[in-house]
Amino acid sequence: MPAIKRDLTIEKGATFEKIFILKDTDGNEKDLSGYTAAMHIRSVIDSTDILVELTTTNGGVILNASPGQVKISILATVTKDFTWNDAVYDFFLTSPSSKVDKLFAGGVKAANAVTR
Repeated sequence: MPAIKRDLTIEKGATFEKIFILKDTDGNEKDLSGYTAAMHIRSVIDSTDILVELTTTNGGVILNASPGQVKISILATVTKDFTWNDAVYDFFLTSPSSKVDKLFAGGVKAANAVTR
């Protein structure tokens, strides 16, 4: 199954949080026990430089076994230092059996703030 295209807007200087609910093929919330996840934001898809790395290890991605909730979070102390305005991202979920799925991908806009 191809990744769902979902563009994101991050307000510079503000905490960014996005919640996704994952469901199985029967429409029930997916059990995420034992899963891990990772998301990279890069200036362009081929860039070797990672602008932002969010994982279940570094706390940028939080997986709740019930109700299938995926929470992506970037602290305001991080977003305030963004020097870029446009980028791309993708989000991968790894099952306990090591099956890797690319769930989401798209553009990222970092919106400037008047108050800083």
